[in-house]
Amino acid sequence: MQTNEPQNDNYNGLNAHSKESSEFPLMVNCADKLTINHPFLTYNKIGRLDYYLLYMTKGSLKVRLNGETKRMCAGDFIIFPPKFKYWYALEESSEMSYFFVHFTGSHVTEYLRALKISQNPEIRHVRSGEELSLAISSFLI
Repeated sequence: MQTNEPQNDNYNGLNAHSKESSEFPLMVNCADKLTINHPFLTYNKIGRLDYYLLYMTKGSLKVRLNGETKRMCAGDFIIFPPKFKYWYALEESSEMSYFFVHFTGSHVTEYLRALKISQNPEIRHVRSGEELSLAISSFLI
């Protein structure tokens, strides 16, 4: 088993479940849905050890990519690769929801390439969560 647990104190808090592994082709470290209606900011200066998929279902978030601030809206998703510094915020008091999945594995790069998803994070749009789920399922089955 080849698992690298975080080795320093920087991998706590936001990165508590962050780990990389090549033991399995694809492994989910954690996943959940967040709904919030007050301003917040997430700024992870060192990134995570795993991949981070964020899929918006309601409202919008501001996301900083390559020095630019962009808006993610319902139906948009982004995948942050390991060790990528990320920043996103809800600046107004409006309801916003998103699903997130933190994942790793020996075949992740190959799977993302098959889906034509770049290692450079970009905001992408799908018509529904079902469309995203079908795209991911198509290469796992």
